[in-house]
Amino acid sequence: MIHEFRVDYDEVILREAVKCYWRRLVGIAFPTVLVAMAILLGVLLLQGERGWLVGLLAAVVLLGTGMMSALYVLTYRRLEQKARAIRESGAHWTFSMDQLVVQSALGVTTLPWASIQELWRFDRVWLLMFSGGAFSTLPLATVSSDAQSFLLDRIQSAGGRIR
Repeated sequence: MIHEFRVDYDEVILREAVKCYWRRLVGIAFPTVLVAMAILLGVLLLQGERGWLVGLLAAVVLLGTGMMSALYVLTYRRLEQKARAIRESGAHWTFSMDQLVVQSALGVTTLPWASIQELWRFDRVWLLMFSGGAFSTLPLATVSSDAQSFLLDRIQSAGGRIR
């Protein structure tokens, strides 16, 4: 069985993919702890504290915020660069029993199903996760429910995780 379809990558899908990736990777705990630390830092500063603890809290809040922001910006820029190249022509995806093929203005990529370590499912996009933190974005607007089911089955059969 073969499933073929074309997908388009626009600004809305790009932002959705980056937002979903960032949220899943960062989670809720890290930003929550940073906000709590920032509040504690503010309270200590209002109380007139100027010791090493204040400096440490300020450094952790600034570095943590910088890391989260950098992750978002770098991921967005990387996807934007690829999306710009294929925005006009879109990408042609083909699912077969043995492999996944993506063809676009950037070239042709042929991957065995075992190369997909995880599939992160969201409402409008799915992220196919590979080793090293690399991922492909699959907008779901033009992907039939049969093709989605087939993709899930092939990834699970090859040992990939579905999240």
